[in-house]
Amino acid sequence: MAEPVVGKFLMSTVHVSDHDQARKFYSETLGFKLVDKNEGMKLSVYDAGGITFGTHVPWEGDTGRGIGGVTGLIFQTDDIDRTFETLKERGVRIGEEPSKRDALNVFMGTFYDPDDNEFVVWQPIA
Repeated sequence: MAEPVVGKFLMSTVHVSDHDQARKFYSETLGFKLVDKNEGMKLSVYDAGGITFGTHVPWEGDTGRGIGGVTGLIFQTDDIDRTFETLKERGVRIGEEPSKRDALNVFMGTFYDPDDNEFVVWQPIA
């Protein structure tokens, strides 16, 4: 069995069309605790009984598939460059090379599984 390469599971995300409407639905209607929000990225993060997930309006250049039935997994790593080197060595298709995302205070990149599902890996900026 191969050693895990992407790090720990951080959260999943759901693409939404309206940031404010989604926040109201997930926090008020479903009762999930809003734990973080980034208005510039139109990203909200919720605690759903110990499981973290986020909603966001796809931004320009987003490599996600759009709105409706799309969920993405986000992983955190301590060394994003090494993580992506290992993914490439293992033949994984890379979507977006790691880059600095000042709005989120992370380095972030994406990769795909064989069914073309997109995954995000990020490393907090120290």
